[in-house]
Amino acid sequence: MAEPGADADRACSDFDAARENHVLVMTPQLLLNMLEAGAAHFHQIALLCIDECHHAKDSHPTSMILAHYRASARTTQILGLTASPVSKASPDATYAGLLQLKRNLHAEYVVLDERDEELLKVVPQVQQQEVLVPVAAQDASFARRLGGFVLGAVARLGAELGLAGLSAEAEAAARAAETTARLAAADGHDVAGALLLVRACVAALALVHDVGFEAAVRHLSQEYAAVALKLVSADPSLPAGSSAPGSPSRPLTSSLLQQLAQEVEQEGMMSDAFSTEAAALSRHPKFAALREQLLAFRGREAFHGIVFARTREAVRALAKLIGAAPDLQFLEAFAFMGHGRGKAGGGDGGMTSKQQQAAMEAFRAPGRRLLVSTSAAEEGIDVPRCEVVIRFSATQSGRERVQSAGRARKLGSRFVEIVEATPAELALVRKARQEEQNMRAALAGLTSMRIA
Repeated sequence: MAEPGADADRACSDFDAARENHVLVMTPQLLLNMLEAGAAHFHQIALLCIDECHHAKDSHPTSMILAHYRASARTTQILGLTASPVSKASPDATYAGLLQLKRNLHAEYVVLDERDEELLKVVPQVQQQEVLVPVAAQDASFARRLGGFVLGAVARLGAELGLAGLSAEAEAAARAAETTARLAAADGHDVAGALLLVRACVAALALVHDVGFEAAVRHLSQEYAAVALKLVSADPSLPAGSSAPGSPSRPLTSSLLQQLAQEVEQEGMMSDAFSTEAAALSRHPKFAALREQLLAFRGREAFHGIVFARTREAVRALAKLIGAAPDLQFLEAFAFMGHGRGKAGGGDGGMTSKQQQAAMEAFRAPGRRLLVSTSAAEEGIDVPRCEVVIRFSATQSGRERVQSAGRARKLGSRFVEIVEATPAELALVRKARQEEQNMRAALAGLTSMRIA
C-alpha cells in the first residue's frame, strides 16, 4: 500500500506492473499517487468503482481523485458504493449532506431496498441488542484522580510556555509562531518529557473507561518508566545508576513524575492492577458483559466474531484480557488496528500492512476466532462467517453504527452494543441512533426529493 507522497518512480512502477490486467484493485491513495505522478490517466480507465464513496469530501484521496476526473474529458464511468452516505444529527442536515455528496461524485442515487428478497440473501438483517452496565466505583475514583492530574499538568505546561492568555480568536498562524518561539525559549527536553507524560495519562483515562483501572495503571507504569529513564539517562547531574525521577535541569517533568507517582499510590490500586488472579482480570463491568456474550458461543465448533474498541491501547489490553481469561480459552483472539505513527505493534503506533494482512488471514481461517479491532475494520472488511459484532465502545455516529453492524454477514447474526449507564455515554448512543434513523429516512425519501 503506497503512502501519500510516494515518488513518481514508485507510482510508475506500480502502474506498469498492473498494465497486463483488465481489472485492478487498489487503495484510493495508490491511484491518487499514480494520477499525480502522471503514471495513470482517466482516459485509460473505462470504469472506476469507488467503495465507501461517502469519503468523497474534503482532502480525502477519493475526493482528490475526483478532482482529477473533473479535469479530464470525463469519459470514465464512475460507480460509487456505500451503506452510509451521510451521518447528520438532523433530517435537514442529512438531506443537505446527501445533495452535497451527489455533487461531489457527479452522480445519481440508486437506492436498494433493504427489504428486497435478493438483497437479504447476501446482506442479512442483523438482530440488535443493547447491554447496559454500571460504572465501577474504583474506576470512577481513579478516573477522577487521574483527570485532575491531567488538568493540573496542562495548566502547568501552559504557564511554563506562557500560553495561558492566548485569545481563542487569534489567527492560527500567529498562534503557532508564538508557541514555537516560546518552546524555543523554554527547555525543549523538559517540555517534551512533560507532554509525553500527559499524553500517557490521557491514554490511561481512555483505558479506565474501556477496560478498567488495572490496564490503565499497567499502561501508566510502562510510560512512567520510559519518561523517567529518558530523564535519568539525559541528565548528567544525577548520580550514576540513579532511578529517582528528581532532575534539577528538568524541573517540570521531574515534578510531574513525582506528583503522578503520589496520585497513583494514594489511590491504593497498585497491587490490584498487577494481580494475576482470574477474578481480577474480569472485574470490569464491560469486560464481564463481553465475557458473557462470548461464552454463548463456547459450544460451537466454528465461530467468527468482531469486537470494536475505541483506541489502540484498548484493543491491545482487551486482546490480552481475552487471551488470559481461563473460560475463554476456546477462542483465538487477534488484535487489528490502522497504521498510524510510532513503533508498529506497540506503544502508540499501529500495525504495518504485513501485520494487518497476517491478522486478517488468521481471523478468516476456520475455527473459533475473534478479531479485536479499532475502527480500522469498520469499513471494507467482509468475512461471510462473521456472526456477531460487539461494540465494546459505544457508537458515536450513525455511520459508525451502520458500518460496524454491517460486518456481521452470516444469516442470523447479532449486533451487540455494551453501553455504560452514564448520561454522557447514553447521550452518545442516542445521537448515533438518531443519525442512523435520519439516514434511512432520507434514503427512503430520495425519490420524492427528485434527486435520484
